Amino acid sequence: MIAAGNWLIQRTRLVIPSSVFLLYLGIRLFLFLSTAVVTNQDTWAFVASEDDLREIVESKSTRPGFIYQLLLRGFPIAEGAIFTQDAGLRAFQYEGIPAVAVMAFVVSILCWSFLAAVTYKITGPHRQGQLMAASGVLAISLLPAVWVWDSIVVSETLAISFTIGWLASFIMASQISRNPYIWFFASLIFMFLSFGVRPSNAPVMIGASVFFLALVLPGALKSRAFLIGWLTSAWFISNIASRTLQISERWTGIWEGVVDANRSTAFLILPNFVQIVEARAGRAVCDSSMNFVSTLWRDGDYGSWGGVTEASLVERGATGCIGGWEELGKNAPSFLETLLSPGIQAQWWVDVFPHAMDPLPGPLLLDYLQISPILVSINSVALGQGWLSLAAWALAGALIGWFFPTKARLSEIFLLAVTGAGSLAGFWILASLDGGAFDRHGAPYNLIIPVIIFLVSVLTSGIISIRLRNFLRQRPRKNLGPAPERSKGVR
Repeated sequence: MIAAGNWLIQRTRLVIPSSVFLLYLGIRLFLFLSTAVVTNQDTWAFVASEDDLREIVESKSTRPGFIYQLLLRGFPIAEGAIFTQDAGLRAFQYEGIPAVAVMAFVVSILCWSFLAAVTYKITGPHRQGQLMAASGVLAISLLPAVWVWDSIVVSETLAISFTIGWLASFIMASQISRNPYIWFFASLIFMFLSFGVRPSNAPVMIGASVFFLALVLPGALKSRAFLIGWLTSAWFISNIASRTLQISERWTGIWEGVVDANRSTAFLILPNFVQIVEARAGRAVCDSSMNFVSTLWRDGDYGSWGGVTEASLVERGATGCIGGWEELGKNAPSFLETLLSPGIQAQWWVDVFPHAMDPLPGPLLLDYLQISPILVSINSVALGQGWLSLAAWALAGALIGWFFPTKARLSEIFLLAVTGAGSLAGFWILASLDGGAFDRHGAPYNLIIPVIIFLVSVLTSGIISIRLRNFLRQRPRKNLGPAPERSKGVR
């Protein structure tokens, strides 16, 4: 009888998580099948027919990386109907679903489910809290900022998925004190895959992995096998870092000062930045250039556009204003100056950061995909309000952690907090070096940030609630005097 009861309890424990996962899978499948699949013509530029395998592996085209180029070769895409956006961006729509889109969709499901399972594990021991925390992670992947990329044949969907897989493996490695290297090596594999589909994803992962290497070094010194694994990991990370620097140098070396020029045109929306440019040049920035930038921002295009138009060139010739791309870059504050300028930083985090937290494609592409405005609004509330959105995720995690205490360790919270801080820093660096093109390129960063905020809140509030509960239980009760004696005749 007892055995039958235990069997029933175990089955019940499996039914609820399985039901949640099946519901999640059904929603993702519905969203994928109900959305048209398109591809940006920009994708084809990285799979030139004359490129052999060696050229692809060497990643002659640095965006996206060589792994994505190999996948596009392995899953050929048939061209379909062509449409043209107002900005001149050409894309193809397909009657069926290309195999590469199906592959990317499956990878996304697996990686987000992996992270949800890891979240379920680390937020124990209460099953209700575990289930709610894991559901919170899955809820993030139901935002359009994640699933809409499944219907666009570009590298962003795989970049997001592999980065989420890296984070899940990284968290698992932090949970295992005796032998974390299996999961740490798994995180390195995900890092390699994410780097291989979009090299710009590497900085945050490299920084976090170096920190983890420093954290586990004392344990690695106690075992020859662990030390070999540690040295292998260090060698792998250093090679990825070296390759990242080579790609960055190759891309930014196309034109002299291209990074400063990109940053200057993207940051013309920041008054303090414009003020420094004009003070250095002794001239005003052309009104046509300012109008060009502000118009694109209103249309939801936050990329680096060069900022040079026929109108600005004509205005520069007539009035001598600053209207050329090279002029803007030459008079712009350097990367370090931009970082150390409090006025620029304050405006960047207030004006730019909220837009960057909403990594959806451009409005025109969303309209063509027929994404519901209601879903876009939900996505904006969850991610597109910058610090307010992060505070909302923190509050949600804190509520779960308060009602369902966890057995978290301070070292786990510290590791997650450092990873989150590194994500913010890497996100800022990427947006600055790439001319502010963070709307697509920064998608893995600004999705990792709310996930980490959520997990840190759950674990932190869990520790607080446990300690508060223990403190209240250990408080000495007030001495109310001896208890009255019971009469022997009264039972």
